Amino acid sequence: EIFNILGKCIIKLALFLLSCLLIPILRLRGLKKQKTCPPIQNNILYLSATKLAMKIRKRE
Repeated sequence: EIFNILGKCIIKLALFLLSCLLIPILRLRGLKKQKTCPPIQNNILYLSATKLAMKIRKRE
């Protein structure tokens, strides 16, 4: 039973240390300028899937 408790404590400590290392790195990556997508130029992309399927069936 002592080994079980000791094992849990070691795992918790390892996860805590890992989070202390990873959180600052991940936050720094989030500060980069996000790439933006160009505006949509094709109006078909605004249609829902059901309307698009109906147009395909009707060969519009």
